[in-house]
Amino acid sequence: MRERSPEEWRRARRLLEELRDAPRAEQERALEQVEEQTARDVRGLLRADATTSAVIDRDAPDLHLEGLRLEQRESLCGAVVGSYRLDEFVGEGGTATVFRAERVDPGEPPVAAVKVLKPGILSKETIARFRLEHDAGRGLRHPGLPRVLGAAEVRGRPCLITQFVDGVPIDLYCEERALDRADRLRLFVQVCRAVHHAHRHLVVHRDLKPNNVLVDTSGQPHVLDFGIAKLLDASLDPGWTELYGRGPLTPGFASPEQIRGEPVSTATDVYSLGVVLYTLLVGASPYRTEPGDRAALERAVLEDAPRPPSEVGVTPLPRDLALIVMRSLEKRPTDRYPSVEHFADDMERFLEHRPVRARRAAAHVAVAKWARRNPWLVGGLVVMLSLLVGGWVGASQSLQRVRASESMAWQAHANAVQSTNLLAGLIERIGAAQLQDDAEFEALVEETERYLPELVDAPEAEARLRIALGRARFASGATGPAERHIVRALSLGRSTVGMNWRDVDRCLRLLVEILEASRPTAALAYARDRVALVREHLGEESEELDEAREVVRRLEPGR
Repeated sequence: MRERSPEEWRRARRLLEELRDAPRAEQERALEQVEEQTARDVRGLLRADATTSAVIDRDAPDLHLEGLRLEQRESLCGAVVGSYRLDEFVGEGGTATVFRAERVDPGEPPVAAVKVLKPGILSKETIARFRLEHDAGRGLRHPGLPRVLGAAEVRGRPCLITQFVDGVPIDLYCEERALDRADRLRLFVQVCRAVHHAHRHLVVHRDLKPNNVLVDTSGQPHVLDFGIAKLLDASLDPGWTELYGRGPLTPGFASPEQIRGEPVSTATDVYSLGVVLYTLLVGASPYRTEPGDRAALERAVLEDAPRPPSEVGVTPLPRDLALIVMRSLEKRPTDRYPSVEHFADDMERFLEHRPVRARRAAAHVAVAKWARRNPWLVGGLVVMLSLLVGGWVGASQSLQRVRASESMAWQAHANAVQSTNLLAGLIERIGAAQLQDDAEFEALVEETERYLPELVDAPEAEARLRIALGRARFASGATGPAERHIVRALSLGRSTVGMNWRDVDRCLRLLVEILEASRPTAALAYARDRVALVREHLGEESEELDEAREVVRRLEPGR
């Protein structure tokens, strides 16, 4: 093989840095655009980078594609570190070089990975950090986390000895075996369980990505590279953020708070796992940016909404699964899953065909976003809902207490009716202001619908609220839910004392509008009912009756 020129290596290096954390499909698309020899070199480098079976600080800026010169790499081969002899160079990062090591002590595992700090970066801070990594790792005991076997020194340089994992990155593993969606989810749930174990021991990984999750030949995933992990106990991990600025990160998988340099938490790992899951299921990044444009990618993570999986993947994800993915990618940590365990549980619920919590949470998150943008309307809604529920509870309790308090009960009843009317009007006005296609307004309507069971003993309030909700649903194109709301309101309007005939009239009008395009026969029946209603209350000489008859004529067959 001919020697590569420095310029060829620099070109290959740039491509590697651009593509190393991109999904496989995006890597191949980019490599198809370069000359064959460069593409071949970069593919080889990507394979070597992806299959390094040890803990490596991959994001340090000084990754040399040429690597250390062969004599430098091999200078440590043969050296004894603790119970192991360094056997083979397997990879490096900005702070450490990693070797495969063979056992010399029969009491230890036969093979290990030994991470050796580079001589040029030895300092009190990096040595302290290295020891901290050892101490944190010793407390982790999970099949999905490589065991830390010990610490030692070689030629004055600190070493960390860990379990050697012989595997491939999780995305490559899924592609090579053509795993279906369910198998990918089951594998990913195992990853989440391993990360949750670390969280229980107050360790946040903060650099989760496919290359840091290797799957061995038995199908067991292993979460690697806790070298830049953050201990949640600040007393055990002082100065880490200050020492490294915002901390090492991989932009394509880093959370918004990491990019802003804010404190990390378990929610940080939830976000990164969400990007990994998105990649496994869709085969692309949640953000549309040019490969290698780090600044644009960071802006997208901070400002852009992740692309819905249905807009990216060839095969659309089921709605519940898409909701799970999108919840993990929320910009605000408090809007994501409260823990990695909850994230994993929801995926298991999806696999078992049970309702997922992300569906209900999506409404709450959307309502919270809408509320932050519309605080004055939220205040109105809160007051209305409080008056509505409180008024009906007060009325019910007063009526049950004593008949002598009947006037008090009816006053509470009147207040509740008034609150319901105000709430219904407010929903309709908000719907008009939101232009009806706003997903957040949709979530707000869903949230309001949850209050309907509270009105089971208040048919007048329920009917009027359902009319408002039906109008909102119809305006947004959800004709099925709209029809159900209005049919129920019509039934209540016809059977409830105190309901105005105009409420029944509104229901009949809406049902004609809702059904005219899809079920004209049903619409015609409601239109005829309206003619009879208007004639009964306004008589034969009425413009409204003429209008109602005109609708009937328009809907009759043959017109």
